[in-house]
Amino acid sequence: MSVTYGFLTAVIGLSLAFYANATAPMVGKSTKGACPDGKTYPVALTFDDGPNPKTTPRVIDTLLETQTPAPFFVLGDHFVPPDATKEEWALLRRERASGFIVASHTFSHLRHTKLSPAEIEKNMGRSGPLIGDYLAPVLRLPYGDGGFHSSTAAGKKKNADIKRAVRKAGYTPVLWDIDSEDWKPSARPNVLASVLDQICKTHGGIVLFHDVQVNTAAHLKEWIAAIRAAGHELVGLPHFVPAAAQMFRKKSPAQATCPTTQPPILPQDEQLQELHKHVIMPAAGDNDD
Repeated sequence: MSVTYGFLTAVIGLSLAFYANATAPMVGKSTKGACPDGKTYPVALTFDDGPNPKTTPRVIDTLLETQTPAPFFVLGDHFVPPDATKEEWALLRRERASGFIVASHTFSHLRHTKLSPAEIEKNMGRSGPLIGDYLAPVLRLPYGDGGFHSSTAAGKKKNADIKRAVRKAGYTPVLWDIDSEDWKPSARPNVLASVLDQICKTHGGIVLFHDVQVNTAAHLKEWIAAIRAAGHELVGLPHFVPAAAQMFRKKSPAQATCPTTQPPILPQDEQLQELHKHVIMPAAGDNDD
C-alpha cells in the first residue's frame, strides 16, 4: 500500500511539474521575439502627432484595456481652426482624465532645423497658452530636430539654437531609442519584428509610435502582447524621463487627479466654448439664416 501510494505521489508530482513548465511563459531564445542574450528590458511606448478622432480613441482604449502607460505628444494646431472640433478637445481631456501623460509636440509639425531662432521659439511657445494646463513639462520636436548629432558647424549651431529654445520654453526634450517607423507604408508589415529587434539592441528604451496611424491603432494590442510575451516590462515615460511626471503649470487645476467620470474644469473651457461658435456646425433647425 505504501509503495503504491509513494508511486502515485511521485507520478502526480512529476505531472504537476511538467504542466507548470509547459504553461509557464518562457523567456529566452525559444520565445518569439526574446533577446538572444536571454535578457529582458524596460520599454516605454510613446505616441506622436495626435489627437485624431478616427484613430486615437482606439489607441486609448487599447492602452486602458492592457493597462499600459504611455504619453501622448500632441500638436497644438489640432486645437485651433480649421483643424479643431469638439472631438479633438474631448480626446485631449480624455487622455488626461484617463491618467495618461500629455506632452507637447510643438504647435505645427515643422522642420525646426530650417527655421530661424525666432520662428523656433514661436512654434514651441504657441501650445503653452492654448493647452498648457494639460501638459507635462516635456517636449518632443518633430523629426527629433536638435537632438541628433551633426558633423557640420552649421548643424551644430542649429542644434544649439533648438536646445536653447526648448530650455527657454520650460521643457525637457524627449527623443526616442526605438523608431517603429509605423508611418511608413513599406515598414508596416514588419513593425513588430523591428521593434522587438531594436529593444534587444538598445537594451530597451523609449519607442516611437504615432496614434494617428490606422495600422498602429489596429495592431497595437497584439504588439503590446508580443512585447510582454518576450519578457519585457512596459513602463511609463518617467522611468526614463522623470520630468514627465510633473505638470507644466504648477498651479494648474489639472494638477489634481482627473476623475474618469467628470473631467476637470480648466481655463481653456471658456476658450473652447468660444471656439465652438466658429467651428461647430449648428444642429438642424438651430440656424436662423
